[in-house]
Amino acid sequence: MLSISGSTVSSTFSYDPDGNQTAGLGRTIAWTSYNQPATITQGVNSASFLHDSDHQRFKQISSDGTTLYVRAFGVLAELVAPGTSAARWNDYLAEGNVKVGVRFTDIAAAAVTTRYYRTDHTERVQQKWAPVLRPNALLVF
Repeated sequence: MLSISGSTVSSTFSYDPDGNQTAGLGRTIAWTSYNQPATITQGVNSASFLHDSDHQRFKQISSDGTTLYVRAFGVLAELVAPGTSAARWNDYLAEGNVKVGVRFTDIAAAAVTTRYYRTDHTERVQQKWAPVLRPNALLVF
């Protein structure tokens, strides 16, 4: 896509030789040699990314704070606001290649909340719900 026009959006998009978007909708994106974003800037807001040597873990640093991401061995997790009282783990639950839910762990409160996704026949998420279980109840899918 090179441009969008309409009643609310009019923008031109630019891409590098690898097909990565470098500009569009008022933002600029710089890429690493291994096709991962290095920085994303829109107006005065910017996010930068640092990746490990295997590209399985990365850190996002922005004005909203720092988030650590882990994507390895079938695990997809993020640690939001590490080292602060608002620190939280988000563990994405999957069955095969399909995400079926997310488990939020509030570190300071030692509280865990789980949300499961329900999808329609096109795999679009229709709603997120939390199971209500009786003590010693079994959740069956």
